[in-house]
Amino acid sequence: MSYSKVNEYENWRKIIDGALQAADGFLDKTELSPVADEPFISIVIRFRNKETAELWLKSDLRKDLLEQSQVITLSEKVESIHHNTNFWFQDSSLPAIKWKQWVVTFTAVYPLTLTIPFLINTVLISLNIDYFLLRSLVIAITVSGLMVFKIMPFMLKKFKKWLTL
Repeated sequence: MSYSKVNEYENWRKIIDGALQAADGFLDKTELSPVADEPFISIVIRFRNKETAELWLKSDLRKDLLEQSQVITLSEKVESIHHNTNFWFQDSSLPAIKWKQWVVTFTAVYPLTLTIPFLINTVLISLNIDYFLLRSLVIAITVSGLMVFKIMPFMLKKFKKWLTL
């Protein structure tokens, strides 16, 4: 892509990101970098519910902005809507094998369940905070946050091909 096309694309991205963030029910957007030999970026956009997601997908503003992008980019886009948290393991072409999903999830969760409670308990006890429910809450928030925002996107990138073999 030429420098002028890159600038044009970046300007377009700012506009569509602003429109997306202003959309009713928008929660967040996560971009997953290309994996090894894949020439595309995966973008996960979360909405409050299915209805607000469909409103954005069918909006005239979105359609107009996507038409503008056809002039800027040469790649195709593939869209899919997931109504639950199974999107971590879903691919539009090949379904992930359940026991492999379990292995990847276990591999991600197990080290966290060993290290996070130890670290948090050590810190809270050193601060003279010894409330079991508070410790449990901090541990649960930390482990689930790491899983959703850091660990599972990383694991998906690393094991995507293996999950569908």
